[in-house]
Amino acid sequence: MNKKFFLIEYYIILNIILFTYANNEIIFVYEHSRHGIRGSLPKFKQIKIVNNSFYDDFNIPWEGNGDLTLKGKIQHYILGIRNRYKYPNLINFTEFNPSKLLIHVTNKSRVIISAYYQLLGMFNPVIELSKNDSILINNISNKFYYPPNYFIWEKFKTNIHLNIINEAERSIKFLIKDNNDTNKLFGYRNNNYILYPYLDNRTFYVKRYCKNYWKYMEYNYKNKYKELIQENFEKKYGNAFQEYFNYTNEFLYNIIKAPALADSYIVDIYEEKNLTEFFRETKIDNNDFYNSCLVIYEWWLYNIIADKTISMIDSSKLMIDLIEYMENKINK
Repeated sequence: MNKKFFLIEYYIILNIILFTYANNEIIFVYEHSRHGIRGSLPKFKQIKIVNNSFYDDFNIPWEGNGDLTLKGKIQHYILGIRNRYKYPNLINFTEFNPSKLLIHVTNKSRVIISAYYQLLGMFNPVIELSKNDSILINNISNKFYYPPNYFIWEKFKTNIHLNIINEAERSIKFLIKDNNDTNKLFGYRNNNYILYPYLDNRTFYVKRYCKNYWKYMEYNYKNKYKELIQENFEKKYGNAFQEYFNYTNEFLYNIIKAPALADSYIVDIYEEKNLTEFFRETKIDNNDFYNSCLVIYEWWLYNIIADKTISMIDSSKLMIDLIEYMENKINK
């Protein structure tokens, strides 16, 4: 009797669950994105920017101060394409309506422009596909366009992901033919720009100089970072660094300069800059050094400058605004 009652109860619960999911409807989608690929940052280097340009530690020329690159713009354009295919019934993607989206950005230009290009991919597609269009992936360098990267996107075999890749590849191909002029390709159509000024409570100013911020960073730095520098930089490349950069080992342990060096190398790789001279003179293996730089930079980013505590403080205002927005939409 008890067993029969249990089976009936289980059957009822199972049907309730199935009914709930069968009738489930997405009413909100929350996306949190970092900016796309950017240029090198001169902020923590002993470098003067002349005519808006400078050379990084690897003697690679850059313009601006960590500005979004062409690849970074296309990365977010592709994310916009993805949103349009993944949530086709969420909103009307044929017409941009600011009241249908809540968009937060920081005050950094690379972040504002990233959001702009993602909106363009969602609402203003230039490439119109026909059923006879074929997949155009033929250049392995395009791996840097796809977030998180080409190799992961390539493994998807669903029609949605193939359509995303197809449209993105056609956009990239069209862009190359148009001399990489992103304004012609993405920014202008039917005499109408999508870009609009963000409201004050939608733009957040990144402040890294509160009372105990640097003390907090130093505390986190002493926890493990020195060990990572020793294992991934000094033991492997200490002599090469001294000869090529004229750096002392003490330089590598600097809380700012070591991650700045790793950052420069990572963005040089993503932008496929010519590092032949560096590899030839130092005899350093490209892949091994790239992985070492990732270890250093990611630990610095997620455990020193933006760990869980700091990120929670930075995000508190944003989340309050987000929850109020969702509540207003539900109640009205």
